[in-house]
Amino acid sequence: MSEKDILPFLKLIADKTRLNIVGLLAEHPRSGDELAALLNVNPSTISQHISRMKKLGLIRVRAEQYYNIYEIDFDCFNWYTSQLTAVGLSTRVLSSEAINFEAYEQQILDKWVKDNSLQGVPSQIQHRPVLIKWLTHKFDRDRKYAKEQVRDVLAAYCGPQFQNSWHKILLKEGKLSRLSNREWYWRTDSILAKNADFDPQQLPQAELSEKIRAPRIRNGRLTVSRDPELLRRNLLSIALRIQAERPYSPNEIDQITTQYSEGDPDFFRQVLVDKQVLYLQDDGYYHRDPLGPEHQIWGSAS
Repeated sequence: MSEKDILPFLKLIADKTRLNIVGLLAEHPRSGDELAALLNVNPSTISQHISRMKKLGLIRVRAEQYYNIYEIDFDCFNWYTSQLTAVGLSTRVLSSEAINFEAYEQQILDKWVKDNSLQGVPSQIQHRPVLIKWLTHKFDRDRKYAKEQVRDVLAAYCGPQFQNSWHKILLKEGKLSRLSNREWYWRTDSILAKNADFDPQQLPQAELSEKIRAPRIRNGRLTVSRDPELLRRNLLSIALRIQAERPYSPNEIDQITTQYSEGDPDFFRQVLVDKQVLYLQDDGYYHRDPLGPEHQIWGSAS
């Protein structure tokens, strides 16, 4: 903030007599006696007000015969009034140490982000830009992402039931762009994207960090990863919690899946069938055979 602030000026002129003195001196210089007569106050009162105005630098004084003549210091006065414009007030708050410009954003993040993961989609429109900004910055600006990588990032930073919603929001709000075939995604604000001959396929592909790719426990459940090995471990974690040689309804399988791992339970159920961990019987129930050491679930997920 400037060493010369506008608050003393505002306090000074927030007085009827002093405001009138400023108005009269803005017309032309005047003596204290003239000011007292015009304002119908004692000369001593004028002297007190003038003293305060001189201290702030608003008034200059010069001797003329037996009188002190007072005049406005327009350089000082105009500086103060220039600070009362929209630009001046904006500049003032931007340089103020008393204002924490991150406080409101942090308040929103504290409400919606737990364990570094978005816990929902706010209905309050004012909250969304903060969360959109937070989630957008989880993507590197000048990298391209395969659609599976986008899902991985969203899985790392969004609760499972909100991942699709945030995916749509990032696209709708123009934070992420993608090819028409949805093969590659990139941040719309990429510096390279501003080039007239921009080709997103020429962007280097993002490399997901170990933090995103590694299995995580969140709310007691394993998170989903597109990494084949981590996917296999997720599937194995679910399979071992399904008892062998007893019937399970689709709903029971889904309950086990959602209890121990994030993601679409239909997806996991179908993959477990494809890998011959689960078998769908004619009555619509599933069962699992014992998983021998030769079973593919112990090996690669590919």
